[in-house]
Order: sequence, then C-alpha cells, then structure tokens
Amino acid sequence: MGSPIYSYQQVASTTSKLEQIVMLYDGAIKFLLQMANDIRQKDMLAKTEHVDRALAIIDYLRAILDMSQGGEVAQNLDRTYNILTSQIILANATLDADMVDSVVALLREIRSAWQQIAAGSSNVVPVAAPETKTGLFQTELRSVRITG
Repeated sequence: MGSPIYSYQQVASTTSKLEQIVMLYDGAIKFLLQMANDIRQKDMLAKTEHVDRALAIIDYLRAILDMSQGGEVAQNLDRTYNILTSQIILANATLDADMVDSVVALLREIRSAWQQIAAGSSNVVPVAAPETKTGLFQTELRSVRITG
C-alpha cells in the first residue's frame, strides 16, 4: 500500500493531466534544489541521485510532448527541455550550484504557466500526450520518482 506506484495511482485518479504535469515540474524543481544543496554541502552521492531524478522527469516531460498537435509550443518546450538538460549536465560536471539555481528559476516560470493553464481549464491539454499515451504516466513512474 505504501509503494510509489500505489501512491501515484491514487494521485492519478484524482488529478487532471494538467495538474499531473504541474506535479512533474514540482518534482524536477524539488530534486534540482536538493542537487544544488548537495553541491554546496559536497554530498556527491546524494547529488548523483537528485540529478538523475531531475533529468528523468525532464526526459519524461519531453517524451509526453505531442509534437503533431502541440505545434510551436511543443517545439519550443522540446528545445527548452534540451537546453535545460544540457545546463543540468554541465552544472553536475562542474559542480555549479548557481547554474542549477538558474535552471530552477526557468522551470518555475514554465511551471507557473502550466499552473495557470490547469487552473483555467480542466479539459484542454495543449502539448501533452494524446489520450492514447495515458498509460505512460504509470509505466514511466519507475524512473520518475517524485516522492522521497
């Protein structure tokens, strides 16, 4: 009953897809903040886990973009995720906590936009995966652990 998949299934059954996207951003931001703190505290083991989790979430956000229906917004998000991933990898390699903070600031801006969309509409998903990909949230959860 306390497994991450069970927890996810409970959340997924009570939240919209847009709210789930906002939660993914929350997870990425959380892990990046922990990564920056790990760098400052020189805890390389924890940093490795947190960077892996943040990158997994960003990779998942990229994977659920609907490039055929999302148009320019989906293309821009794809490019943004690519840049963010590169910055996270560089920050990880150079142990640059300030660079991580910059990534967090950008993710917070994008998260805010998704939050506004989620608050304004419960039925419109402008760039998320189409209904046929709904199962991805459950199957990809193993690599995208938000809790912890």
